[in-house]
Amino acid sequence: MAPVGEALRQTGKDETMREWIGRLAEGLLGRPLVPRARRDGGGFFSRQARWVLAGAGAVVVLAAALSAIHAHGETRTATTVAHSGKTGSVAGTHAQRGAPVSPFGPLVSRGKPVFCSPSDLSVGGKNAITSGKYGDYSFWRAGVNDLPSWCAVHLGEGPSRLLVAWSSDYIFDYIAPDGMTPRDYTLSVSGDSTDGANGHWQTAVTVAGNETRVREAVIPFAGMSWVKMTVTRGQAHATQPYVTIDQIDCYDVSAGLNETTLFSGDSITVMAYNRFDGSHPTFDELMHQMDPALYPVMLDEGFGGWSSSGAAQQISTWLALNPDIHYWLLGWGTNDALNMLNPAVFHDNMQYLIDAIKAAGHVPVLARIPAMHLPGDRGAATDAEIRALNAQIDALTQANHLISGPDLYTLVSQRPTTYLLDDGIHPAPAGAAAMNNAWYLAMRGALKASAT
Repeated sequence: MAPVGEALRQTGKDETMREWIGRLAEGLLGRPLVPRARRDGGGFFSRQARWVLAGAGAVVVLAAALSAIHAHGETRTATTVAHSGKTGSVAGTHAQRGAPVSPFGPLVSRGKPVFCSPSDLSVGGKNAITSGKYGDYSFWRAGVNDLPSWCAVHLGEGPSRLLVAWSSDYIFDYIAPDGMTPRDYTLSVSGDSTDGANGHWQTAVTVAGNETRVREAVIPFAGMSWVKMTVTRGQAHATQPYVTIDQIDCYDVSAGLNETTLFSGDSITVMAYNRFDGSHPTFDELMHQMDPALYPVMLDEGFGGWSSSGAAQQISTWLALNPDIHYWLLGWGTNDALNMLNPAVFHDNMQYLIDAIKAAGHVPVLARIPAMHLPGDRGAATDAEIRALNAQIDALTQANHLISGPDLYTLVSQRPTTYLLDDGIHPAPAGAAAMNNAWYLAMRGALKASAT
């Protein structure tokens, strides 16, 4: 059976849409967008799938200051330095200390002033990386030959501890060596800067060798009012010679980390929870609408074409990269179904994931595999396989006393032509929004309890 990425390519429509969107983007941005070529030849559809989604409608989270995580070269320090580099530039006057608290609950960075070094090539306005726009809409960009480059966010005082997450949505897979992502960078904090350049800065995080597009970490922030990310090196094999950051999200986690979530899965996960405009309202927004005191951390960490077997092999690496995430929302099984995996093997793979996540002190939650809309005998056989694997998910949820995840199978089967792209597998914008809502309904009780 063809894996998910190949199934999308079989529609025969991707290339036309990709070329059209590519020409449109080049006209708007004044530069071509270079698509990423797949190296392994299967299971993954590249940036063209994002263009299909856009036509229809990641994060280094900076490292915590408590213990070293050796995966991908991250170290956590607390070094005080006097910074006298180039003055950051932004339209308007210098920011004043003690900025007002965010109206987005614990998401204290949304809409806050941003100051960047002169090598910044941002798109989307002076506060692009705190705008809440993910994808091709706004970003901080630096040429690899212009590094180091930095952006500082003036949060104001208040939190004693932050979870800082950056995202770069210019590569599909969660971990890849050819994304426009920072390979080496630092995160620092200040309590007396006025423009992101002057003042005294404490380096809280140093990362070397990063290959993720989503990452999180917790840093101390008592008495501080600024966060700055400084990128010193990009990926050697990036698809374009830039480092590009969509958002830097800073969350007040002074009271704890129980309102943190991570979506782990295949290409369905990547496309459904990327927070592109077509998928709104998203999971985190719905939680905030329910309770203004909530705005959960939401990380999207999927891999195109991967199965539960690959997830079981790599879960220890992912746990090391995301030590502060409480709820692991798992969406595995689509590629297992397409490849007719023995349900007993699927059961063992998922049990391994559950055990590993629990052993790390976190909470796994399993979604039922969404229905597909495939023709003929293949469609009937795949549907039977999905139902068999979903029976395993139900049994695992009950046996491990887990929170019941969303029933994405029933959700999608009710409106397959609305919720799926023409390939009959991947979510259309309406399907992505519906999946976000389904996860919200499944998790609102647990997250509401954590906020009280």
